[in-house]
Amino acid sequence: MDSNDHTEPGTSAPEPTSTDQPTEAPASRPPASATTADTVVTATGLEVATFGDRAMAALVDVGLVLAAYIPVFIISNIVGAVSSILGLLVSFVGLIAVWGVAAYVLGWLPGLTGQSPGKRVIGLRVVSGEDGEVLGGAKHLVRTLIGGFLNGLVCYVGWLWPLFDKQRQTWADKLVTSQVVKHPKGSFLPIFPDGNPF
Repeated sequence: MDSNDHTEPGTSAPEPTSTDQPTEAPASRPPASATTADTVVTATGLEVATFGDRAMAALVDVGLVLAAYIPVFIISNIVGAVSSILGLLVSFVGLIAVWGVAAYVLGWLPGLTGQSPGKRVIGLRVVSGEDGEVLGGAKHLVRTLIGGFLNGLVCYVGWLWPLFDKQRQTWADKLVTSQVVKHPKGSFLPIFPDGNPF
């Protein structure tokens, strides 16, 4: 036996060392644009809005409707001091006019532009969940009127549905397969972005 291979009793032979041993690769980080657990995207890659963003946009739109009714309320009360019947008539006609304009600005127009004034300010857009395009006036009006009724039908659960739904859709969204996505912010005015109400 060669003397170089001799080891002392009770000791183990030293393990061979190698500089070629593989090292653990550093954990790779997802790119900044990768989807996270808090981000939901549509089938066309658009980022879906959060419930908070939608709520803020809705508050702006509701505030717009209430602000439009203030002059009607004041005038109807002034006229009502002279004649209660005329006061009620002014109030009724004014209410119909305000809701008619609201149905157009909040119901029909966003189907053409994708945005109500509130959504434009907050930076949101209503699109089809299938192709990412705007819904069209008639379809968005159905979403606003019939879908809005469905949202409030059972203790307003439909409005809160984005908190539980994986696609963050309300019942109105599911009715017309729409989704509210993030979009560059714009200004509150003009109400008609292209300057043409029609």
